[in-house]
Amino acid sequence: MAITKLIADSITSGAIGNTPSFFAYMSGNQSISNAATLVQFNTELYDTDGCYDTSTYKFTPTSAGKYLINFLIHDDSASGTSQNLWLYKNGSVHTYRYTGCSGSSKFTGSTQLTTVVDMNGSSDYVQAYYKQNNASTTIVAGSGQYDSLFTGVKIIT
Repeated sequence: MAITKLIADSITSGAIGNTPSFFAYMSGNQSISNAATLVQFNTELYDTDGCYDTSTYKFTPTSAGKYLINFLIHDDSASGTSQNLWLYKNGSVHTYRYTGCSGSSKFTGSTQLTTVVDMNGSSDYVQAYYKQNNASTTIVAGSGQYDSLFTGVKIIT
């Protein structure tokens, strides 16, 4: 999480000029059923160009290019043996991340997915989805914006 904070601080201070970019997090915990569920990153630390929507949880950049997208989920329920993260692009799975435990161990902690996505600068959007293999669980917002988060930044090539 230290690198995520460093990147966030660099962007908000103007040290990095890659825009558009955003940093969203959860303002409260979110209950999840045993199905892929859209994560409600409903609070922004920053959104340089107004491209992240805190009601639909979509990042729709207005500039075409490649974007570094990252999201991290903290689940401390210790009730399941796996965590599944999906990055959806335009309503379909773009990238998938699975983290699991063996035997009867129970998973608790964070799982992160980082990828590069080509975006057209007009209609392409991404959203974060999560599932834990237990019947239900809770994503933890934590005491700050670095426990469960969703970020994106245009890569200057």
